[in-house]
Formats: sequence, C-alpha cells, structure tokens
Amino acid sequence: MHEIDGIRLKLRNWRLEDYMDLFEYASLSDIGPKAGWNPHKNIDESKKVIKRFIDSDEVYAIELKDNEKVIGSIGFHNRKLNRKYRDLKQREIAIVLNPKYWNNGYANESINMLIDYGFKVMKLDIIWMSHHLGNYQSEKMIKKCNFKYIFQKEVILERINNKKVKMLYYILENKYC
Repeated sequence: MHEIDGIRLKLRNWRLEDYMDLFEYASLSDIGPKAGWNPHKNIDESKKVIKRFIDSDEVYAIELKDNEKVIGSIGFHNRKLNRKYRDLKQREIAIVLNPKYWNNGYANESINMLIDYGFKVMKLDIIWMSHHLGNYQSEKMIKKCNFKYIFQKEVILERINNKKVKMLYYILENKYC
C-alpha cells in the first residue's frame, strides 16, 4: 500500500509497534461490535490483528502527523458490493477511530484521502461503505462524505458469534471518469 499524506493525518502501513495504540481503542466494549468484531481482550490479540493487517495489505493505520500517534484504522478492501456491480473496479472503505479523537473531522479527512486516491490514482469506478442499522454516527459520517444510500440486507457477523444484523450500503461513483 502506498502511504497517503494529508493535512493533519497520514495513512500508512501498520507496524508491530503500533499495538498499544490499537489496543487503546480496540479493547473498548462499544467500538468493535459497531465494526463487526469483538473487543480485544488483551494486547496479544491486538498484536495478532496488526499482523493480519500487515499480511492483508488492505488496512491503513491513521496517524496524527504532529505526534505520530495511531488514532484508528481505515480499510480499503478489495471486495465486491454485489452482482450488479461485480464488473466495476471497486473498493470498500471501513473505518474505526479511537473515540478520544471523535468530532475533530479525522474520520472524514481519512475517508476523503482514500476517495481521492482511489478515484484519481487507482482509477476505481466506485467506492462503497456500509454500517449496521442504528449506527447513526457512521450513517452521518458516510452521508457527509457524499455517499448515496443504495440498499440494505441482513448479514451474519461471524466474528460476533454469528449475530444477524441489517446492514445499509452506500456508494460513491467516480466523478473523474
């Protein structure tokens, strides 16, 4: 993955030494379940997740440029939205931010950095995002980044004991084409 430099943030590859910053927010009881995973029980779990992030090469660390602290993660996953869009060049954005840094515009800045990179550099046709029904913070953030609602469906969250949830899906089309 290419490092992406923003005004206040840097999107970069995860490093094993980032485990404490990840554990700081991934261990909180209300963070993981909103993103589809259980809270981290210990530091070793955060270390294993970072190794998965590094291996997948699809998840950036969101780093504050002024102090080099990792405040969240943002995935740029090579997944297909559904059959209707299967032939399009696409990526899914999935973001988790440490609550200590909410309401500062960091999530929107990170998302917009990936949108620019995805459309201008990768020449994607679409970028999409989703959230659980009732996750109003994510819904507000997604809409603020100009994504348009397209459908909802029930999904099973395997990482949360096969919990069934309704997911709402949003799309952004490449305006540079």
